[in-house]
Amino acid sequence: MRVNGVTERLDIQPQVSLLDALREHLGLTGTKKGCDQGACGACTVLADGERINSCLALAVQYADREITTIEGVDDPLQQAFVRQDGFQCGYCTSGQICSAIGMLAEHKEGVPSAVTEHLSATPELTDAEIRERMSGNLCRCGAYNGIAHAIGEDIEQPDVLIDITRLPLTEIEDLPGGGLRIGALARNSKVAAHPAIRSRYPLLSQAILNGASAQLRNMATVGGNLLQRTRCLYFYDGASACNKREPGSGCAAIGGFTRNHAVLGTSESCIATHPSDMAVALAALDATVEVESARGVRRIPLTDFHLLPGNTPHVETALAADELVTAVELPALPVAANSRYRKVRDRASYAFALVSVAAAMETTDGTITDIRLALGGVSAKPWRAREAERVLLGAPATEESFRRAAEAELAPAVAQPENTFKIELARRTIVATLRQLLTDGSAA
Repeated sequence: MRVNGVTERLDIQPQVSLLDALREHLGLTGTKKGCDQGACGACTVLADGERINSCLALAVQYADREITTIEGVDDPLQQAFVRQDGFQCGYCTSGQICSAIGMLAEHKEGVPSAVTEHLSATPELTDAEIRERMSGNLCRCGAYNGIAHAIGEDIEQPDVLIDITRLPLTEIEDLPGGGLRIGALARNSKVAAHPAIRSRYPLLSQAILNGASAQLRNMATVGGNLLQRTRCLYFYDGASACNKREPGSGCAAIGGFTRNHAVLGTSESCIATHPSDMAVALAALDATVEVESARGVRRIPLTDFHLLPGNTPHVETALAADELVTAVELPALPVAANSRYRKVRDRASYAFALVSVAAAMETTDGTITDIRLALGGVSAKPWRAREAERVLLGAPATEESFRRAAEAELAPAVAQPENTFKIELARRTIVATLRQLLTDGSAA
């Protein structure tokens, strides 16, 4: 492994994180362990110049990369932090400096952020842009679930770990007819910044930018994003019943703390929500998931890829045990050029959506001639709003039509005592998103 310009040889287990390899095996303790969950940014290092959270990276995955820690940094930013009193206790400063270096490089390349108003323009590095781009680095954080799990040793321990990161699945390519093929190992950051995505499918770029910090986007892949677990806080709590973790044990969320839980497509077995923002946009875009096994290749509509909980909430996707996600394909979709992604969450920094809306709309002479609508934060899967689309297609592009469509889509919603507000919030977010598309146009 190349670290700070020096080739290091390590004999470590494959499950050792890059953070532990740097600190415990190489003695580079400037990189700090804060939350150990990818939330605080204290462990940020640079991998080939891109900022990543080293606590979430396996060291073996970065064997052929150039890693830069704070010990290898010699940058004017360090003196600027001193002059501007940019460090407090100093514990997280190393991660903040590495993150700032990576952030400035991203900006120089024209990479947008969640607050970039026009995705087709080069963003100006305003105060708002800097705050948004650095919001993956916190001053303080706690990881009580991680502590409890470590004590109880109830973490998943796979018998075999297969590293697929070097497979040739990173390209974003044009398809005949005007669509796009996105490799399953394409990084979320590259997808969001790709010119074709920003101009032809701007809601997808917006969804990714709103989904996670820059460090996580530089690590997360399209396939990994799709396959993240549908989960809630009870899934992490080994002392609570969870049908996902232990089928048949029950669902502690029902009757528990349910502010963030689902209102559509739930069952008595599970009311957790799917966390992905990207998948919501893909659902609205009629995306197809390409999977491959020794038996051949098959294509699954994104809206059929994730499954509702029913009586088997531990079965979350249509992916067979011997299959690998290899790509996501987007069809040519002219309506997508006029699209937006709107996310409502508890805090301005990165958090799972309470409600999100991915929408694309085309109008002619005041009539809606094409519409795509999907919801996030309300179901165990990205929720394609078919009923709302049915109401809207051919209807006048008016506030009244938007409200009727939202009412129709949320009519079958079933709330828990603490998340009743989500139903009205979803209605209002649908109306607000469509109104913005009508008046302001696309994010592109």
